[in-house]
Amino acid sequence: MSRRDFASVITDALKESGLSLRSFAKECSLDSSYLSKVLKGKRNPPAEEAAIVKIAKFINMPHEQLMFICGRIPSRLQNIFLRDDIFEILENLPGETFRSAKTSREQRKSVAKPVYKRQDIPDEIL
Repeated sequence: MSRRDFASVITDALKESGLSLRSFAKECSLDSSYLSKVLKGKRNPPAEEAAIVKIAKFINMPHEQLMFICGRIPSRLQNIFLRDDIFEILENLPGETFRSAKTSREQRKSVAKPVYKRQDIPDEIL
């Protein structure tokens, strides 16, 4: 799976929908000038969860996925990441460990990323 950013997701959605940037922004209650700057990398994606939810609904994408693409943690999941033991739990998941900060860039590139299934994640996280 390739890493996608907000600009590429929106650009693809614009191509798919056939809408202009201005029409898309209006449908999502965003300023078209702001959205244009985001797509050019001059501004950050929206920070407000409500705005991201509107966009995700319009482009038919799970809003939590779009939140992560924007670099945000959905409010429903924030308490999970505030737990004192969350990184220890993540470290013990099967497959590649949660040690990206401890490994070199070259090592991370050479290791295939595993796909975790719902049953691999301990219930205490969910």
